[in-house]
Amino acid sequence: MEQLDSINVLYSVSLFEPAQVILRSLIENIVGLEFILKDDTEKRAAAYYLEHHYQELDKSEIYFNEKSEYGKLIIDKIGKEEFDNVYKKLENKRKSLERFVKSKPVFHEIDIARKKKLDIKKKQNVKKKKVYIQWYEVCSDITSIYGLMKETGYEKYYDAIYGGLSFESHG
Repeated sequence: MEQLDSINVLYSVSLFEPAQVILRSLIENIVGLEFILKDDTEKRAAAYYLEHHYQELDKSEIYFNEKSEYGKLIIDKIGKEEFDNVYKKLENKRKSLERFVKSKPVFHEIDIARKKKLDIKKKQNVKKKKVYIQWYEVCSDITSIYGLMKETGYEKYYDAIYGGLSFESHG
């Protein structure tokens, strides 16, 4: 609803390009929700929910590695002591997520499935340093937004609407 309100406000003042970026995201959210509700709802919802936490931890590993370029910049900016404090909080969050995943069988099952999919992709993409997967890949064979739109019956909108909005987002 907030995305739709944002689009309306931006359109009302003729700011079409920013509205298109939000519209693209809105379409992804609609298609994702349709996919979650279509089948295996508990697993799909768990994969969607956990993905945000995985991404947050993945990003924080990049930024809070004192040997990385980003880590060194952050240490220069906030100091080693504050950096270490943030790193401890990050480790607590990681442990908390591990406990949370183990607390419900569906989360544990999704975590295992995600690790397996990541291992398969790593073996396929040996040259890449970091391999990414989307949340919907964890609980299905779908590997793209096109596949997700096809699965949910929105395939006919992919080229005509989503493709144009993607051009604006990636342009």
